[in-house]
Amino acid sequence: MNKKQYEFIGKLIVKAIIDLMIIRNMKLNRVLVKAISKRPINLDDIKYYNLDLYQKLKYIHDTQIMGNPQLQQIRFVWNMRNQNNMIQEIEIVPGGKNIFLNDNNKFTFIDKVIYAEAIKPYEEHIKATQKGLHSIFEGVLEGVFSVEELNFLITGQDNIDINDWKENTNYKGCYNANHPVIRMFWHKIGSLNKNEIIKFLHFSTGSSSVPIDGFGSLKGVGGKIQKFTIEPFTNYSAENPDEYKFQKIEAKRCYHTIILPIYKSKEELDKAINIILNDNK
Repeated sequence: MNKKQYEFIGKLIVKAIIDLMIIRNMKLNRVLVKAISKRPINLDDIKYYNLDLYQKLKYIHDTQIMGNPQLQQIRFVWNMRNQNNMIQEIEIVPGGKNIFLNDNNKFTFIDKVIYAEAIKPYEEHIKATQKGLHSIFEGVLEGVFSVEELNFLITGQDNIDINDWKENTNYKGCYNANHPVIRMFWHKIGSLNKNEIIKFLHFSTGSSSVPIDGFGSLKGVGGKIQKFTIEPFTNYSAENPDEYKFQKIEAKRCYHTIILPIYKSKEELDKAINIILNDNK
């Protein structure tokens, strides 16, 4: 993407925050959120970006260099991939090939490596995104929102409150909160782990997260409130009422709606939901 497109992403983030709308399926790591909101990136942030890099730098941070021959051989250079995807040694400070690590400069070394790895390759894109983001929020993001709050505003919450989900669900046809199939459905959803719930939510709504103020603010086409809805589907043939067939659960994602067949047993409903959870698409 070019700079204009990244600038547009920044403006899109502003729009999402102002309208309290989430950007579907956008997950930002801590380093990126801090970068685009003009906050300094420190060593602890790197664990969210590259755990192996974090562990290497943390070892340098916590270890006395003097008396450690291996660390004393480290110079102020770093191996990076260039535009041709070839590994290239770069100096992270001018004359870095001639500067060796010691206890006085190791924190500078860590800062320079963080910049070389996490910022420099994406600097133009980050600046373009900042330009769009700060076109309205200049100086506000740093003073009002923490990194966690900003990420939350952009991407929504991924801790799913099942009770909130149930309370903000509409039912159609013969379904209501006390229908046996609906009770089985919510019992099954409540038994799932966090990742499974998120996967089912994505199947149902096209999003892996929930608006800031919960399911009551789910928005569909045109930005209008579109609550989660469950519609029935009969498994019996109109031509032959005695003919029963197992049917999968279907979803109308744009309308946050699932078509839930009227299953005869808990085992059938469990099977239908497990089909969704085991789909690797």
